[in-house]
Amino acid sequence: TSTFISEKTWKPIMMRHPFVVAGRPGTLQLMRSIGYKTFHPYIVENYDCTVDDNTRMLMLWEEIHRLINLSDEEWLLLQKKIAPIIDYNYEHFLKFDKRLYLDDSIANYF
Repeated sequence: TSTFISEKTWKPIMMRHPFVVAGRPGTLQLMRSIGYKTFHPYIVENYDCTVDDNTRMLMLWEEIHRLINLSDEEWLLLQKKIAPIIDYNYEHFLKFDKRLYLDDSIANYF
């Protein structure tokens, strides 16, 4: 099976938002291989290498639950720590040839 990076991942990058990926195992690894940075150690990403879909989604949910339960102070501190990653990914997105990872019907929207 192949790994596909959908618009649900590209949109937060374009909008300068942090993200987690509810996708195929290895999606974050693929993103790193094409030059993007992910949010480890600030966001737990070990779900990405979990092959079992149910286990991967439970791990992802646990991390989302942890993030949404951060206090305001913890969230502000996290935002400061991940800001360089967000900025880097945005700049990389602007320069990166996305046609390599999009079919022709979607590529025109970027």
